Amino acid sequence: MASLFHITAIVFLPLYIIAEIKRPKLLFAVALTGFPLVMMFKNVLAIFFVYSFGLEERFGSFAEQYEKGGSFILTSFHILLAVGALFIMKKVFSIAPQIYRMYNTFAVALFFLPLQWVNPSAGRISQYFAIIMMVWIPFLIDSICVGHAKRRLFLYSISTMTFVIFTLFAITSWDEYKFFWQHMKLPVGY
Repeated sequence: MASLFHITAIVFLPLYIIAEIKRPKLLFAVALTGFPLVMMFKNVLAIFFVYSFGLEERFGSFAEQYEKGGSFILTSFHILLAVGALFIMKKVFSIAPQIYRMYNTFAVALFFLPLQWVNPSAGRISQYFAIIMMVWIPFLIDSICVGHAKRRLFLYSISTMTFVIFTLFAITSWDEYKFFWQHMKLPVGY
């Protein structure tokens, strides 16, 4: 149904199966250790997805390597969050065994993340799954701070300040962002 408003939403289909896998530690570890391999073959993966589903006319540009693509901050954040979540996984599962769905969903986001380095527009595919972070990060903080209100407040404060700093950095980045109808000076190399 979601593919009616954007065809890339079709990538949600495998999530119905993946989210229910009850071995999140294995899935998460595979996603983390396989990330460098996926990053190395990101162009091949992009071409495979576009052409195997017969979407080359509509999404062929997703498979084209941009001169400048990807976000170092976003990629670093995903990897750091994944490593941290892997280390506290046992404690998190002792508090809420059903959290495996969030871990599995973020593992899928980590798998698709290298596509943004091929074409920034393909970053939306990873973000479809990474939206789970809005619920998952507070839950991770709460689970490691059970019974420690001051520690929880400190971690929430640090998380909020970090988010604000990253957002300000992204807003004031070197490349100007405007919508297609607004006049914009093109960056060097275009």
